[in-house]
Amino acid sequence: MLNKSRIIKWGLYCAVVVLFFRCEESLPPYGPPADVVRVTKLQAVTATEQLTDPEGRIRSYVIFLIDGINNYDDTLQDTAAVTGRLHVWFDADPSWTATLPLTNADISEPTDYSNGVLTLDPQEQFHLHTEWNLLSDDGTDILHELTSVDTVQQTGLVYAAPETLRFQVELSLFSQVEETVSDTQKYGFTGYYQLPPE
Repeated sequence: MLNKSRIIKWGLYCAVVVLFFRCEESLPPYGPPADVVRVTKLQAVTATEQLTDPEGRIRSYVIFLIDGINNYDDTLQDTAAVTGRLHVWFDADPSWTATLPLTNADISEPTDYSNGVLTLDPQEQFHLHTEWNLLSDDGTDILHELTSVDTVQQTGLVYAAPETLRFQVELSLFSQVEETVSDTQKYGFTGYYQLPPE
């Protein structure tokens, strides 16, 4: 006849074994998120630059601001290796396109970037920015191709009609992290440039 304490011990052992296998079956395999680094905001801003010609003329250019986060549940820290490109195009003409390369030089404050090392805690933001002078990939000055709507004789400023600008970014921040792709954004661009004096 079996001892009661031995029966209890045997029952507990069986319960532990059952629970162990149930836990093993119920836990899904862990994997990092599809986008370890994710772009959360992509926007364009029109700015004015002064040319280096003797007249000091001015014209529009575009600044692109790229914000994102560390979408991983652990800190990312490594030598920064920003690669990727910003694709830009106008709805008005399919030839008005440009591809802007991204590098470490595009990292901007307040990103935690020091001595070449980029550190991102979980959900911490990073910031990049790049500029475009409105030259297309084939060298066309798109600003001068836009339809003009007004010219101010006193200053020589030519204002272009608003055009829809679309853009999308593909980027990676570290050599060991896969590239992420943003959604396509659009921007109502209104440009201007200054004619040389007669």
